[in-house]
Amino acid sequence: MSLRDEIYERVAPHIPPGEAFVVSFQAEEPLLKFGSIRLLPWPRVVVVTDKRVHLFTSSPWRVCEPRRLLRSVPLSALTFSTRVLLKHVIHLSGEMLWVNFAYRELLGEALAFIQSATGTRLERDDD
Repeated sequence: MSLRDEIYERVAPHIPPGEAFVVSFQAEEPLLKFGSIRLLPWPRVVVVTDKRVHLFTSSPWRVCEPRRLLRSVPLSALTFSTRVLLKHVIHLSGEMLWVNFAYRELLGEALAFIQSATGTRLERDDD
């Protein structure tokens, strides 16, 4: 079973009725912020559906294991910022999240879907 299939199996029960799953990936949200310094990344799961983007807390022990819904936002609220070392930086309703380089393809799929669904141009570094 591929990682994509495992993620779908873990995320599917958390998708709201009437929404279709598009893609999901693991991210990290820094818990401590001192100016521009971000510390203690905590795992999150970003779930992109055909209508919204959902952010869940995640198990620190299992990849993409959603726990509690933190927020649901419109597709246009997810934007790509930049790439820093082995992480991509995205913003979800103004909150910064780090996406590990291992999830770059899933992040790319999410950004491409959002761009086509909303008609907006999203900036993204080429790998």
